Amino acid sequence: MLGDVNCDGVVDIRDALILSQYYVQILPPEDVCCIECADVNCDGNITIVDALLIAQYVVGLISSFC
Repeated sequence: MLGDVNCDGVVDIRDALILSQYYVQILPPEDVCCIECADVNCDGNITIVDALLIAQYVVGLISSFC
């Protein structure tokens, strides 16, 4: 599921935090369950923008991803 980077079946703030930690290289890639689920703006890159979009989704500022 797009946005569910920890593969728990729910897109929540934990996904945004995990992706943020991955982006700043605190978490190694193997600690992210679904790296292909992380590119929520579908630009081909996983960046902090994707983490911010997940956070916006969680709080209801956006209703879907790309």
